Amino acid sequence: MADQFLAAAGGNWTAATTWESSTGASDDTGPPLGGENTFLQVTSGNCTLDGNSNALGGLFMDGYEQTLAFGANTIDVDGDCDLAGTITASAGAALEVTGYFTKLPGEPDLPAALDIELNGTGFVETNNIGGGTVTVNTAGTHTQLDKALWDAFTLTLGTYRGRSSSPGWGMDVAGDIIRTGGTWMNSGDVQQVAGGTGTYNVSLGDVDTPIEHLLLGSTGVKSTLTGNTYAKSVTIGAGTGSVAVDGAFSLRLRVPGASDTFNQTAASGAVECNTIGAELTSANISIIYLNASETISGIVIYSRSGTRTVTMTGEWDAGSKGLHIMGSAGVAVAKLDCAGQALTCGAITLGASGATDRSGQIDFGEGIIDMASLAVGGDANADTAIAFASAYIKLSGTFNGNQGGTNPPTNTNTKGVVVGGVVTELDLTGETALLHLWPSSGGANLTNVTELSPLLHQILGEVYAT
Repeated sequence: MADQFLAAAGGNWTAATTWESSTGASDDTGPPLGGENTFLQVTSGNCTLDGNSNALGGLFMDGYEQTLAFGANTIDVDGDCDLAGTITASAGAALEVTGYFTKLPGEPDLPAALDIELNGTGFVETNNIGGGTVTVNTAGTHTQLDKALWDAFTLTLGTYRGRSSSPGWGMDVAGDIIRTGGTWMNSGDVQQVAGGTGTYNVSLGDVDTPIEHLLLGSTGVKSTLTGNTYAKSVTIGAGTGSVAVDGAFSLRLRVPGASDTFNQTAASGAVECNTIGAELTSANISIIYLNASETISGIVIYSRSGTRTVTMTGEWDAGSKGLHIMGSAGVAVAKLDCAGQALTCGAITLGASGATDRSGQIDFGEGIIDMASLAVGGDANADTAIAFASAYIKLSGTFNGNQGGTNPPTNTNTKGVVVGGVVTELDLTGETALLHLWPSSGGANLTNVTELSPLLHQILGEVYAT
């Protein structure tokens, strides 16, 4: 097949006079036939698609400075595709690429109306150029070489992965981020950022390849989960945005363990939450990674192996939804570190009952904690621990910090304050700092032996651990 070059005068795509067999030839050889490599160069003029193209061997636009106007038509490229110059498109426009896809550096953003369909196998490189609505929908593998900037992203079939020499490159998407099928193997950060306000759907990640960091509900954006979404860390409801959930889907926080093949050095993750909007209710979100046999409801912070810590780096308002912090069977420990941030939630349960150690830990830090109750689940959790630090805890129910048996929790205190509720079981043996129990606290048993009366709290306002 011959090569085709866009003439200096440009013209309509289907016109013979628009094309040359070489630069400056003026021999009217167009339009490009199936399998022909097609070049738009620095010497080429404007071009308007007045119909769909044949299946080109390749489309190469390095140095092109004019305008390629798609209208509502399609360019089909069976090989590699490099984009440059100004590209315009109307609803229905499509660019189908089977090989490598590159947005060349220093060029204008692509229009959101252009549907870029990545077919077959190849590399994807965007060079910090935004735009385009991307669909990966054929069996094959596309490998992202840098951070991708799209107007929307959909994975329905095939594999989308990060470069093998790094954990993965992320993407910023100003619209829907959807995975309805295929294999997701790109662990990089994903942010749902909009050019304007609107409602955008999210369903992405994989249990074995979670997103490194997921930003939902950014300023002006309403993010709606339309499928289970997996990430190692999440920012929820930042700025003036919000997050909602469609049906029974959930946001699942996955912190890989040392035994995982992916990112073996990762030892902790972060939940970075501003106030969760009213639409994100206790019935429709879980931050969770569970084996198929698990049926625990609520927000579950789970360690698959070893000790894994979820650290709050912003305020987290979970409403009345409970937190269950636990490890998997086989001496695994999950920990929530409030790290000085405010936490609002329902009942907190540390550890899980069972024949093997499934411990949970919480460090209340120095923030304000508004919670319903706390209980410890099972006496086989040797590493369960509660650290009051110097938190101010507003308690509306019962705080029972003893699981019984031979493995009571390891409890520490710097100068914590508990207001309200009933503290029924708590062992602070060896601790010398004060745990302040204010008058509304109904009772306390700091040594698992006796219960101090409410009157004592009303008079003293604080109790020494003994």
